[in-house]
Amino acid sequence: KSFQVLTYAYMFSHDKDVNFDFEKQKLESGIISFKNLKSGFMKVNNDFITQNTIQDFLEQFNNLFLEIYNKDIPFIEKEIVRY
Repeated sequence: KSFQVLTYAYMFSHDKDVNFDFEKQKLESGIISFKNLKSGFMKVNNDFITQNTIQDFLEQFNNLFLEIYNKDIPFIEKEIVRY
């Protein structure tokens, strides 16, 4: 969930129409679950997203992207566990 939410936070904070400023505004991360609508907004964590959070996320995203496209690292399918 965190990776997906941080992707949205990155896109939101870099949208030219939004003009988001981390110095003046606070950004929270969370989801609204359709399975659990009565719970409302559920925070992913209790901290606000900062410019540093976005930078850390981008570094991890870049590392993941490079690993996915690295021909020397094979994809290994995870074992499907049936309960």
